[in-house]
Amino acid sequence: SVRFWSSGYQDRSTRSLAFTPRVQWEHDLAGLPSRTVFGFDWYDGRMAADSANTPGGAVTRAVNIEQTSSALYVQNRTELTERLDISAGLRRQVLDQSARDDSGNRRANDHTESVWEAGVGYRLRDDLRVFTRFGKTFRFANLDELTTFTGLVSAPISPETGRFLDIGAEWRGARHRLNVTAYTLHMEDEIAYNALTFENENLDRTRHRGVTVDGYFDFSPQWRLAGGVEWQRATFSAGENRGKRIPLTSEWKGNATLSYFAPTGWTLATTATWTGSRYFGGDAANVQRKLSDDTVVDVVFSRDFDDWTLTARANNVFDRKYSPLAYNYGFGESYYPQDGRSFFVDVRRRF
Repeated sequence: SVRFWSSGYQDRSTRSLAFTPRVQWEHDLAGLPSRTVFGFDWYDGRMAADSANTPGGAVTRAVNIEQTSSALYVQNRTELTERLDISAGLRRQVLDQSARDDSGNRRANDHTESVWEAGVGYRLRDDLRVFTRFGKTFRFANLDELTTFTGLVSAPISPETGRFLDIGAEWRGARHRLNVTAYTLHMEDEIAYNALTFENENLDRTRHRGVTVDGYFDFSPQWRLAGGVEWQRATFSAGENRGKRIPLTSEWKGNATLSYFAPTGWTLATTATWTGSRYFGGDAANVQRKLSDDTVVDVVFSRDFDDWTLTARANNVFDRKYSPLAYNYGFGESYYPQDGRSFFVDVRRRF
């Protein structure tokens, strides 16, 4: 159960069930080594959202949303030669979303999407591979994106759809890996929250271009340094804000993790994540000041005991005060602060 406070108060509870079987088939396609994955994804979700003017106050609007989703997909990778490989995939997904509130309002948000991707990889040397990947992608609206503090969204939300192209290279050795990828992504109907209407809406067409660099280096069997950096230019490609930066998207991001693998079986990892400055949500014209950058440090300890795994995590260990989400529509700034220092313990058993 999650509670939100804004112009009103809302208590949301969700239930979900998933069934995702898949089969991997190693075979020779026309005498060529191949691997094919067939899969089926089925999801069922339910959400209840009760709105009130104040915490603990009388419920002013009750919303119930139901969702079922089913998808079939197939992916194949074939080695044409010892150095050249090709891959292709296809996915078709059907979504049935229905929402209603206690005043009798109803909203259907049913969609069907088919996407595909293809790729080619070539190994220039034993330790160096270049590749490209291209295709179509999509995202349906989540359950919570169909509700507002006063009930239901005023209009159906279309799925996000996009066309992408990746080009990159990977350098891998016994103690290191380095991956460099340049990408371009053209999106239609990207989904974003509008704090003026308190609703999620579809944006004008957008374009994301960038470069990511990530990898790791093992100093010894016990010590590893891993990390990455991303440069991204995300802009509107249509509408009155064409050419402007998309709010809440940083031009630069980075992370670094130092891990120690003890001979006795426990692991300690410290991760620093840096997010660069970005425009406040709502500032599509890029006329207000930017939300400042932030750096957060997390520490994770894990230990295996036979079939058991113990994990202890400390998030935001320096208790950094920051807001990953903030909005400014020209009449003041509002913030959604992130959690301060927090601790978690997780115990799992393998059967």
